[in-house]
Amino acid sequence: MNLKKVLSIALLSSFPLSGLASDWVTINDMSKLKYQIKDNKVWFRNVNEFDNSWIGCCYAYYLDLSTDEGKAAWSAMLTNIAMGSSYNIAVTDKTVNGSKVTFSGEW
Repeated sequence: MNLKKVLSIALLSSFPLSGLASDWVTINDMSKLKYQIKDNKVWFRNVNEFDNSWIGCCYAYYLDLSTDEGKAAWSAMLTNIAMGSSYNIAVTDKTVNGSKVTFSGEW
Protein backbone atom coordinates (compact mmCIF):
# COMPACT_ATOMS: atom_id res chain seq x y z
CA MET A 1 0.00 0.00 0.00
CA ASN A 2 1.47 3.34 -0.93
CA LEU A 3 1.79 6.33 1.36
CA LYS A 4 -0.99 8.26 -0.41
CA LYS A 5 -3.51 5.49 0.34
CA VAL A 6 -2.39 5.22 3.96
CA LEU A 7 -2.69 8.97 4.47
CA SER A 8 -6.10 9.03 2.76
CA ILE A 9 -7.38 6.30 5.06
CA ALA A 10 -6.00 8.06 8.12
CA LEU A 11 -7.56 11.34 7.05
CA LEU A 12 -10.97 9.81 6.33
CA SER A 13 -10.99 7.94 9.62
CA SER A 14 -10.54 11.19 11.53
CA PHE A 15 -13.70 12.82 10.16
CA PRO A 16 -17.27 12.22 11.29
CA LEU A 17 -19.07 9.51 9.36
CA SER A 18 -22.46 11.23 9.71
CA GLY A 19 -24.15 13.48 12.20
CA LEU A 20 -22.90 14.15 15.67
CA ALA A 21 -22.12 11.27 17.98
CA SER A 22 -22.99 11.51 21.61
CA ASP A 23 -21.36 8.45 23.18
CA TRP A 24 -17.67 7.49 23.00
CA VAL A 25 -15.69 4.42 23.97
CA THR A 26 -12.01 3.57 23.74
CA ILE A 27 -11.39 -0.02 22.73
CA ASN A 28 -8.02 -0.69 24.40
CA ASP A 29 -7.28 -3.81 22.34
CA MET A 30 -9.17 -3.99 19.05
CA SER A 31 -8.22 -7.67 18.61
CA LYS A 32 -10.65 -8.46 21.44
CA LEU A 33 -13.62 -6.71 19.81
CA LYS A 34 -16.20 -9.16 18.47
CA TYR A 35 -17.88 -8.33 15.18
CA GLN A 36 -20.00 -9.81 12.41
CA ILE A 37 -20.57 -8.54 8.87
CA LYS A 38 -24.08 -8.75 7.46
CA ASP A 39 -25.98 -6.74 4.83
CA ASN A 40 -23.13 -4.28 4.22
CA LYS A 41 -22.84 -3.49 7.93
CA VAL A 42 -20.25 -4.47 10.53
CA TRP A 43 -22.04 -5.23 13.80
CA PHE A 44 -20.11 -4.99 17.11
CA ARG A 45 -21.01 -7.11 20.10
CA ASN A 46 -18.92 -6.93 23.27
CA VAL A 47 -18.28 -3.20 23.62
CA ASN A 48 -19.38 -3.47 27.27
CA GLU A 49 -16.15 -5.35 28.03
CA PHE A 50 -14.29 -2.08 27.42
CA ASP A 51 -16.86 0.19 29.14
CA ASN A 52 -19.60 -1.48 31.20
CA SER A 53 -22.11 1.32 30.53
CA TRP A 54 -22.50 0.06 26.93
CA ILE A 55 -24.92 -2.68 25.79
CA GLY A 56 -23.35 -6.12 26.12
CA CYS A 57 -25.93 -8.38 24.54
CA CYS A 58 -26.19 -9.15 20.90
CA TYR A 59 -24.75 -7.07 18.10
CA ALA A 60 -25.85 -3.63 19.28
CA TYR A 61 -23.77 -1.17 17.23
CA TYR A 62 -22.98 -1.07 13.52
CA LEU A 63 -20.70 0.56 10.98
CA ASP A 64 -22.25 1.22 7.55
CA LEU A 65 -20.00 -0.21 4.82
CA SER A 66 -22.09 1.18 1.96
CA THR A 67 -20.32 4.56 2.19
CA ASP A 68 -16.73 5.52 1.39
CA GLU A 69 -16.36 6.85 4.93
CA GLY A 70 -17.56 3.56 6.40
CA LYS A 71 -15.18 1.57 4.21
CA ALA A 72 -12.25 3.79 5.23
CA ALA A 73 -13.18 3.52 8.91
CA TRP A 74 -13.45 -0.28 8.62
CA SER A 75 -10.05 -0.42 6.95
CA ALA A 76 -8.55 1.57 9.82
CA MET A 77 -10.32 -0.66 12.35
CA LEU A 78 -8.99 -3.82 10.67
CA THR A 79 -5.47 -2.42 10.88
CA ASN A 80 -5.92 -1.83 14.61
CA ILE A 81 -7.51 -5.27 15.06
CA ALA A 82 -4.44 -6.87 13.43
CA MET A 83 -2.10 -4.87 15.68
CA GLY A 84 -4.19 -5.23 18.84
CA SER A 85 -3.96 -1.50 19.40
CA SER A 86 -6.47 0.94 20.85
CA TYR A 87 -9.14 2.75 18.85
CA ASN A 88 -11.94 5.19 19.63
CA ILE A 89 -15.53 4.71 18.50
CA ALA A 90 -18.58 6.94 18.87
CA VAL A 91 -22.22 6.01 18.31
CA THR A 92 -25.48 7.93 18.19
CA ASP A 93 -26.72 6.46 21.49
CA LYS A 94 -24.96 3.72 23.46
CA THR A 95 -28.19 2.75 25.24
CA VAL A 96 -30.11 1.96 22.03
CA ASN A 97 -29.71 -1.38 20.29
CA GLY A 98 -28.93 -0.75 16.60
CA SER A 99 -27.04 2.53 17.07
CA LYS A 100 -24.80 3.61 14.22
CA VAL A 101 -21.08 4.25 14.54
CA THR A 102 -20.77 7.91 13.59
CA PHE A 103 -17.11 8.61 14.32
CA SER A 104 -13.98 6.56 14.80
CA GLY A 105 -10.26 7.08 14.89
CA GLU A 106 -7.00 7.09 16.76
CA TRP A 107 -5.68 9.99 18.77
